[in-house]
Parts: sequence; structure tokens; C-alpha cells
Amino acid sequence: METPVSGSGQPSLARPQVSQFSLLSLILRGGVIISATIIAFGLILFLITGTSGYTADTGTKRDYTAFHDEANGGPLYFPLNSPEIIEGVAQFKPFAIIMLGLILLIATPV
Repeated sequence: METPVSGSGQPSLARPQVSQFSLLSLILRGGVIISATIIAFGLILFLITGTSGYTADTGTKRDYTAFHDEANGGPLYFPLNSPEIIEGVAQFKPFAIIMLGLILLIATPV
């Protein structure tokens, strides 16, 4: 293998160039992996505890597909805004952790 030579006859010390696209792909892949890990952690926590971590969830079978809101007189099944997600993550509430992972996934443009 020959050493690259510059115009002056000296060996070239140029480093291999990292493509901007490969750097971007590493960042995007890392974002997806981090968000998937957070979602998986929240799901495992949910399966272990059997509750979402919110007041309306007592561990019995609930209708998680329905939208319920304490402000409208209904029970709260999941966090509804960013402060509730942050507070829920600090308290290790499974649904808040899953929501954080989903927000990170959405924030990672793929």
C-alpha cells in the first residue's frame, strides 16, 4: 500500500474525512435507540407494577383507549402535557416514561 504524497514530495497527513451524512445518520440512529430504550423501560415498569402510576389506575382492567381528564371531571389515566410528563418521570410513573420516549422519538427526525 502506497502512502499518499503531497505536491512537495512529503507524505500527506490528511485524516480520513467523515461524511456529514454518516455523522447525521449516527445521531439519528442514536436518537431512535435512546427513545426506544426509554419506551421499553417504561413498558417493563408498567408490566412489573401493573399500574400506570396515575390516580384512576388501581391495577384493575381499565379502558386506556378512552380520553379522561381530571379538569373535565374524569379520572386521569396518563399525562396530558409536558409538566405532567416531567413530574411523572421524576416519580417513575410508567406512562410518563413511555410518553417521554415517544416525545424523544418524534423529536428525532428520521
